[in-house]
Amino acid sequence: MSLRAVIAAVSAALLSSCGAFIEYTDGLRNSEEHTVVVRGTAKVGGAIGLLAGVPISVVALPASYTIYKVQESGDPEGTDYMSTVAFPAFALLEVCSLLATPFDVLEMALYRAWLPAATLTAEEQLQLEFGFDDQTLPRYPVTRIYPIDR
Repeated sequence: MSLRAVIAAVSAALLSSCGAFIEYTDGLRNSEEHTVVVRGTAKVGGAIGLLAGVPISVVALPASYTIYKVQESGDPEGTDYMSTVAFPAFALLEVCSLLATPFDVLEMALYRAWLPAATLTAEEQLQLEFGFDDQTLPRYPVTRIYPIDR
């Protein structure tokens, strides 16, 4: 297998999981389920990445603005100016937040894995089920064919 094929396969895998990557790094910085050590390390790493990424975004502005204009001509509603122009800063913020990953692994192995699972009370379970029903069941008027008391 050639090096180009490996690079293409890894790039495709990384691009397909962008949402999960961002969700994970945001969770490292903001989730209350992580300890202060993990959140603090992720925030410091993210701040370093953001500070390093802003000058890169400024230098890359001519290229990123051109990319934005091309995207806007193809899809005006689906194009976001800041996410395109500030992409280097955003990418470095997320990547540098991974500085907390070793602490997250240790925390999971030594602390969170041993915590008992949170159990819902009957009232909380009922509220959760009503919430799922409100989100998933269709909303349209129903006319009964048969009377209620059969």
